[in-house]
Amino acid sequence: MPKTMLSRLLAGLVTFLLTAIGLALTAGLVLTDILLLHNDLSEHSLTEGAQSALLGGIVFLFGWCAWQRPGQRGCYLLMAGFFGCLLIRESDAFFDQIYHGFWLIPALVLALASLLAARAHPGTVLEPLAEVMESRAWMGLVIGMAIVLVFSRLLGMGMLWHALMGEQFVRSVKNIVEEATESLGYFVVFFSSLSHALRYARHPRAVRQATAPGAGASQAPGI
Repeated sequence: MPKTMLSRLLAGLVTFLLTAIGLALTAGLVLTDILLLHNDLSEHSLTEGAQSALLGGIVFLFGWCAWQRPGQRGCYLLMAGFFGCLLIRESDAFFDQIYHGFWLIPALVLALASLLAARAHPGTVLEPLAEVMESRAWMGLVIGMAIVLVFSRLLGMGMLWHALMGEQFVRSVKNIVEEATESLGYFVVFFSSLSHALRYARHPRAVRQATAPGAGASQAPGI
């Protein structure tokens, strides 16, 4: 068996093992919250903390990509800003100490700052975003965000659990299913983001040269 093929097979196996371990740890946090801490996945649970940590890691990874790739900087700044807004939303319990719903203010400020930062780097948004969408990591990002924004919300609908449990309805059961599914989605997004960032980290110099402003003839004007 050629050495290069063996290394590719081993890389695929390692990817599977790391994914399995990550998912096991995610489920382990849920089990710890329920069986040991008895907090029913409250806002101060390990599961909620892990979600914030995963979002913080995603923001860092896309911020790192923006720093490493000048020719794609606007695109990655917008992606980092988007996940930063999600992080602020996940931290609403902290911001609610000021007043309920205050999280919206810093989220709007961050969104505006991200748009202005991307605008300061013309020609680094649309074409690079199309390239990201064609990358191997994009499907993982799409699936992860669909789990967080759509699947977990539909699965956590109160009417579903009222119909299932009737008079024995227990809100904590609904919350556990919803939060556990949400954690799964965030892990998928984090793992895909990490894979995307590490793919270019192997040859940073080549990436900087290839993505520098003006390096490609197809680079779009404006954004």
